[in-house]
Amino acid sequence: MSNRIFLLFETWFVIIQSLFEKRRTSPTKEEAMRKRNILMFFLILCVCFVYCVKNAGATAIVGIIQDGRIWVSGDSRAVSGYTITDDVQKVFKSEDGRFIVGFAGSLKGGQVLQYFLKVPLQEKNQTVLEFMVKTFVPAIQKCLSEKNGGMVEIIVGYKSRLFLIDSEFVVIESTLRGFDAIGIGRAYCLGSLCATEGMSPEQRIKIAIEAAARFNAAVAPPINVLTLP
Repeated sequence: MSNRIFLLFETWFVIIQSLFEKRRTSPTKEEAMRKRNILMFFLILCVCFVYCVKNAGATAIVGIIQDGRIWVSGDSRAVSGYTITDDVQKVFKSEDGRFIVGFAGSLKGGQVLQYFLKVPLQEKNQTVLEFMVKTFVPAIQKCLSEKNGGMVEIIVGYKSRLFLIDSEFVVIESTLRGFDAIGIGRAYCLGSLCATEGMSPEQRIKIAIEAAARFNAAVAPPINVLTLP
């Protein structure tokens, strides 16, 4: 978020400098056109900035894998502008029971995945990572595109493996580390998870999300937890 704000202020500076610089002669047609284009770009940037703020992802999602079992959990707060909702379900299990998913970002996008996502079966000659990249990700992209779902990032548990799929649909496996987190509370959760190794997954989840909620107003209980298998 800080990078977006910095970019906005930097753009404002360039616009002001361009539009209000003193000239000895009247602006030419090309200069007038340049100023108009700068103003159009500024308006588009403002719209994009408002969208990013509105969809910043008031979320803390945690994934843990231990002894072949996966836990995915999340808080329950959603924020849109100054409006707060504290009963949002951000983790779900697929209808066929193959996946558990936690999402951050667009609430609509997460709900679209929860109720419309259809993922083909893994082929026999595919590795799990290959399946995630070549089959699971395209299924997500298609679902979000067809339903205008918005931008999301997700944590996925599948076949005793833990994956993070970011907003650019890059697949990152977190199985060896044993945990991961997404959302605006990610840094707090990762720090907590790193410090609580040796505790039970349930304890680690509770401490991690409570830490995020303590230091970030966009995260709040109750905490929802799903396991696979």
